[in-house]
Amino acid sequence: MADLDLPARLFADREEYVGERVNQYFKLHMIKVVQKALQPTKLELIRPCFGKFLDSHRHCLFIGKR
Repeated sequence: MADLDLPARLFADREEYVGERVNQYFKLHMIKVVQKALQPTKLELIRPCFGKFLDSHRHCLFIGKR
């Protein structure tokens, strides 16, 4: 997995930003990168919860910033 070009973490493990936040760093192509990193069995395991998100790179989306 060392050859994957995944972005650095924004927060430490098990820590989250407190307050209102807009993710301005999201890149739609990263969904495909994550899908390639997952084994097919793991991908099918998360598909019931995240299926629409995983398929969102196939559709034209508008993503705005505040």
